[in-house]
Amino acid sequence: MCAGWAGCHDGDELLALRLAVFSGQISPETAQSVVNYRSPVPLFDSGAEAAIHGVRDIDIPDSAALRAIEKIRRVRGDISETA
Repeated sequence: MCAGWAGCHDGDELLALRLAVFSGQISPETAQSVVNYRSPVPLFDSGAEAAIHGVRDIDIPDSAALRAIEKIRRVRGDISETA
């Protein structure tokens, strides 16, 4: 469960949360915990804002991102560089 997702949406209105309980993927208690969750840090106002932020620098990653990418490539053999 993503804390950002839980924190920026009104949990009582989340169809995915209700379906997860209905299908047995999560317990009613877990769903209630999601509904009651309050993030200790500021969150984006919407998933769309978070997504825009998440891909903001994707075409020109900074040095920290490039180091993280290289570390992942070293660990995972199934990732290849694409143009």
